[in-house]
Amino acid sequence: METAIWVAVIGMIASILTTVITVTATNSKTRQEIRTQLALQDERQKNVIDNVKELSTEVKAHNEFGRQIPVIVEQIKVINHRLDDLERGR
Repeated sequence: METAIWVAVIGMIASILTTVITVTATNSKTRQEIRTQLALQDERQKNVIDNVKELSTEVKAHNEFGRQIPVIVEQIKVINHRLDDLERGR
């Protein structure tokens, strides 16, 4: 009977050790995967921020161009009026 108890105790200890080793290894791997995912997410966020900054710059340039169009149209009208005056001999 005593041998059976020792076999059961040794089996239980081996089972617990195996479980602890497996859980520890899995946790370590999971932590590394999480670190990798966080690093990738940070990189993606930096790329998004850079893209937003670039788009903002392009929008500002486009808006400035839009503001200049009415001025250019007015200048063309003045030029056309002057050309008309020159052609009529004034």
